[in-house]
Amino acid sequence: MRSHTVLSVTIGLLAFSSAQKTADDYTIEDCATCGSVSCFVVKMTLQEKIAQKFLISVSSWGSTNPDQTCGTASSITTVPSDMAGMLGNFNFGGVSLAPTNVVSNDQIVQLNYDLQEANLAANLIPYYTYINEEGGYPLSLTQVTRLPGNMAIAGSNILANAASEGSIIGQEVGALGFNLNNAPVANVNRDIEGNQLIARTFSSDPAITASYAVQYFSAMKSQGVAASAKYFPTYGNDPTVATDYRVDQITSSNLAASDLIPFKALVDAGVDMITVSHVQYPNIDSSTTASGDVVPASMSKTIVTDILRNTLGYNGIVISDSNSNAALNAHTTKAEQVVGMFIAGVDIVNVPDLVNCAGQQTRYTNLIAAVEQAITDGEYSESDLNDSVIRILNNKKQNGLLSFDEDVAALKSNAASVVASQANQDKAYQMAVEAITLVKKGGPKPIPWGINSLSTVLVLTENSSENAEIVAYINQISPSTTVNVRNYNIAGSLNSAAFNTLVGANDATIFITQNKAAYPVLDGTGNIPTIGDPLANNLFAGPLYILGRSNSVGKPNVLISGRSPIDTSFYPGAQNVLAAYGTRFSGGIGKSTPNLKAALEAVFGVNPITGKLPIDVYDVAKTQIVYPKGSSAV
Repeated sequence: MRSHTVLSVTIGLLAFSSAQKTADDYTIEDCATCGSVSCFVVKMTLQEKIAQKFLISVSSWGSTNPDQTCGTASSITTVPSDMAGMLGNFNFGGVSLAPTNVVSNDQIVQLNYDLQEANLAANLIPYYTYINEEGGYPLSLTQVTRLPGNMAIAGSNILANAASEGSIIGQEVGALGFNLNNAPVANVNRDIEGNQLIARTFSSDPAITASYAVQYFSAMKSQGVAASAKYFPTYGNDPTVATDYRVDQITSSNLAASDLIPFKALVDAGVDMITVSHVQYPNIDSSTTASGDVVPASMSKTIVTDILRNTLGYNGIVISDSNSNAALNAHTTKAEQVVGMFIAGVDIVNVPDLVNCAGQQTRYTNLIAAVEQAITDGEYSESDLNDSVIRILNNKKQNGLLSFDEDVAALKSNAASVVASQANQDKAYQMAVEAITLVKKGGPKPIPWGINSLSTVLVLTENSSENAEIVAYINQISPSTTVNVRNYNIAGSLNSAAFNTLVGANDATIFITQNKAAYPVLDGTGNIPTIGDPLANNLFAGPLYILGRSNSVGKPNVLISGRSPIDTSFYPGAQNVLAAYGTRFSGGIGKSTPNLKAALEAVFGVNPITGKLPIDVYDVAKTQIVYPKGSSAV
């Protein structure tokens, strides 16, 4: 445990300065004692300042062979001694971990603590300890409270729920030793195939996205965790064939009218960091890299400096998205990336997966040397470097990160009481219930069906790993109902006669859509191919046929959109439609986000249905809106 006492009064350059001394009389150790950012910048070497702008991954490590190559690397759960030595050789700004580094609460608390101690054994500025935990999907820390996710929070139509989500995340990741979270997602939702963020955004409305993202950020920060809002300026469309970069053809005027609105709100609210994407924007900046590709946003001075800093007035930290991006590494060297991003105005480069053993640490030395050369050549100025380091250190000071004085036993005790606490789990479940949205209602038995009102129910779900959880929930909700589960993610031909028998043997059907935002291939008439069509995909054709069959024999059915509500329009045979906005995880009962349980309870009438769609839902051909944003069939 190391402590640097920060004095509250500054006289001249240093808090304890006297008339007889000048700045040259003091050392960088004195800067740590008084906590003066300007002192640090004066006393740090050029190499130390450059390294402070690196966020490195320490997720995997291997031994060093005699020829300085690496042995097989594996995920760390403790700090290897030679990794500790390597960390002491550089004044890095922060470190990041991965889900594979997490075994238990005590272990991850100890790991984060030991990483800080390894750094401070030779350096004076504590780390940012970085994690990516948005709430809902994706889940980096499996032991934290399963939250319903951003779109569910907006679907609840309760702004305070965004604050609750941010607060819970801040409490729990902070208790595990992380002080920087790569969240919230501030992107406006786009119904685009291949959009990985489609259920991780709040809304398709910029103003709604802005208000919820600000509440999330402010509450998380109140728990002592810095936030990095992402992805600036958008997350883009599908990869192009030419370079595999994601490309967004948006114009500057359209960007200003939509996607910049949430980021401007976060800028005005004082967000700590903004994560800039590696997406190309040829209609905004068509300049190219050395390989001839349009620069990604992370290397675009137009986007980072002109738009984010000058137009939006942002004075905080800009951090790059992970530089493990395949397209980035296929077309630019690490040195080109780092130098290009610094010139563009990025403060911190996220450079994971670069060094996997002590023998490779010269790779960091070489990156630092590349930046030094850029300064010598006049491509990047030392003044800009200093300004950037000042932003980083000021933020660390604001968040109490210029000193590290912690008792690891107390940290472990706190984590045990905070992480996945019953209060947090109860709040997550409540928010999931409030999010459930009735999109469509009808058929011979409109929902709610009533507890114990069915003798048997057929449930169609994607994979067998989901079966036990679904059966357990329905048994809890409606004990007299026998549950028959079938999976539609199967190979081979589909048998309509078997499906007819299945529908006939059950009183009703519940269809839970895929666990991802998947789009069907359409036939020549713009419809989803069904059984017998050579284009038929079992993931869609089976449920489509069963829903149609239940209609033809007069039996009730309900579709639960398990994740993004874009698929609520894919199945016209669904009589009742619920949007749940969640994610199903394998591993047993209670492992999924609480949305699944809340949706099944809504089917049987356990709780009132109060949510509203936070996005516009288009037809399967995406030609017209079927269910408008803000709507509900209640």
